[in-house]
Amino acid sequence: MKYSRPILCLIIGFALFISLRTLTSQPRYFYDEAVVLETAHNLGTNGKLDILVNPNTFSGYAHLFNSTGYTVSLPLAIIFKLGGVSLAHGRLLMVAWLIIAILSLFYISKVFWGTEAGIMTVALLASFAPFYGNGMQVMGEVPGFVFLLWGLYQLFHKKNYKLAGLLMSLAAITKPSMYGLLLPAFLIYIIFLEKDKFFKLKDFIIACIGPIVLFFLFIMPNILSSKNWLEIIKLYRNPYDSPSLINNVISNIQTYWHHSTILYIGLLLAMIIYFIFKNYKKIEPNIKNLYSFSFIYIGLLILYFLRSPGWFRYLFPVELLAFMFIYSAISLKSKKLATYVVSFLVIINLGQLGFYRGDIKDDSAQDTAKYITDLNQSVGIINTPEVSSLVPSEKRYQVIKYFGVPELGLNPILFKGDQRTQLIVFKSADNPLVVPYQNILNSNYQSLNQIGSYRIYELK
Repeated sequence: MKYSRPILCLIIGFALFISLRTLTSQPRYFYDEAVVLETAHNLGTNGKLDILVNPNTFSGYAHLFNSTGYTVSLPLAIIFKLGGVSLAHGRLLMVAWLIIAILSLFYISKVFWGTEAGIMTVALLASFAPFYGNGMQVMGEVPGFVFLLWGLYQLFHKKNYKLAGLLMSLAAITKPSMYGLLLPAFLIYIIFLEKDKFFKLKDFIIACIGPIVLFFLFIMPNILSSKNWLEIIKLYRNPYDSPSLINNVISNIQTYWHHSTILYIGLLLAMIIYFIFKNYKKIEPNIKNLYSFSFIYIGLLILYFLRSPGWFRYLFPVELLAFMFIYSAISLKSKKLATYVVSFLVIINLGQLGFYRGDIKDDSAQDTAKYITDLNQSVGIINTPEVSSLVPSEKRYQVIKYFGVPELGLNPILFKGDQRTQLIVFKSADNPLVVPYQNILNSNYQSLNQIGSYRIYELK
C-alpha cells in the first residue's frame, strides 16, 4: 500500500492527541485504577503489592483484590520510585502501551493479511472510543491485548508453542478476568484442532509456569497457605458476590440484547463469520487456525460477560479482535467492499469519539486529594481509593470494600477518643459504609467541604 508509513504516523499522532489532551481527567480516575496505583506505590516503597489500611498495616488480602498483574504494577512501581506518585505518571505509561498496541496490531495484521489490512485495522482501533476509555486507565486491558497479539503471532505464524505459551500467560496474568480464558481456550483448541497434541501442549504449559508462579508470588501473603488458596477458589467461583450467577446470565440476556454495544459487536462478528464461511476454501491453513482459536476465546469471553453483573469491559478484547478480523474477512470476497465497510465503521467510531465518548470527564478525585493533602491533618477515608491513593500514607487511615472480599481495614467513623482522625472523607450521601453510622458521624464531626461527590468532614 502506497504511503502506509505516513498514514501510520498520522494515526499514531491522532491517538497521542486524543490521549494527551485530557490525560488525567478523561476517563475519570476510578476505584479499580486507584487500587493499581496504590499497590504499585507500596511495591516500590515497601516491596508489597498490597493496600495500606493505616500508616503501618497492610490489608493482608492482596491475593483477593489484585486484578492487574505485575506486568503493569512493576514498571509503574519503578516510575513512582524515580519520579514520585502521580496519576499523570501512570497515565503516561498507559499512553505508551496504546502506541505499542497500535504498532503491534499493524505489524501482525500486515504479516497475516498485508499492509492495507494493517492500516485499516489500526484506523479502526485508533478511532474507537473505548480504546481510550479503557486503555488510558492504569489497568491491564491494553497491555494484556499486546501480549495476546504477539502470542497469536508466535502460535500461528512462527509455530513456536513455547513463546506462545509465555506470551499468552503474560496476557493472562496482566488482566486475569479478561485474558485468563486464553489458557482454557488453547486447551480446547489443541485437543480438537491440532495434531501432535501432547508435545505442543507440553511446550505451551511449560512456558506458562514461570509467569503464573511469579504472579502468585507477588500477590500471595503465603504461597504455601491452603487458606489463601481456598479463598482464591471461593472468590473465582463467584467473584461478584451475586446470589445467583444463573440469574445474572438471564438478566444480562434480557437487559442487554438490544444495547448498542452488543448490537455493534454482534454485527461485526456476524459479518466476520459470514464471510469466513462463505469463502472458507480460500483461507490459508494457519489463518483458519487463527480464526478457530480466536472464536473459541471469544465464545468463552462472552459467557464470562453473561455471568457478570453486566460489565461491558469484559467484552473489550472481543471488540479489538473483531477489528483485527473484519477487513481480512470481507476481503476474501472483495477488497473494495472491505475498504468501504471499514471506512464506514471508522466514521461511526469517530462520531462516537467526538460527540459521545461515554466515559466521564472529572477531576474531582484529584482535587479532593490535593485539598486533603494541603490541610496536612490525619484523615479517615471510607471506600474511596481514588482519593486515598493520592494522599500521603503517613496520616491516612482507610477502609476498602471489594466484591467478594472481606472489609479491608477498620471504618474510621468507629474510631474512639484520641484515635479519631481529624478528617473523614467519603463519596455520596448514601455510602453503605457511612449510612449505618450516620449518627456517630454527626455526633463527632461536622461538614467542612464537598468537592464533586466527595464529602469532607472535620472533627468538632
